[in-house]
Amino acid sequence: MKSTKYNWLLNFPGNWKTKEGYTLSTINRPAKRGFGWYRFKHHEFEVQGSFQAQLKAEELIKSDLETFKRALNNMA
Repeated sequence: MKSTKYNWLLNFPGNWKTKEGYTLSTINRPAKRGFGWYRFKHHEFEVQGSFQAQLKAEELIKSDLETFKRALNNMA
């Protein structure tokens, strides 16, 4: 079973925050049955439930960190 790396706390309905400062929000937009729209930074995506949204947000965090590390290595 998958688990999240960060501790996502429900700040208020439809808004999760981590102690690292990341925020995940729901978007009021029509979606397929059983799915919902979520916003993380400038990314918007449709997934099935908030847990899947948290996993998607963590993939985006990891991708951003890898991009940042590559940029630092290219500067050296």
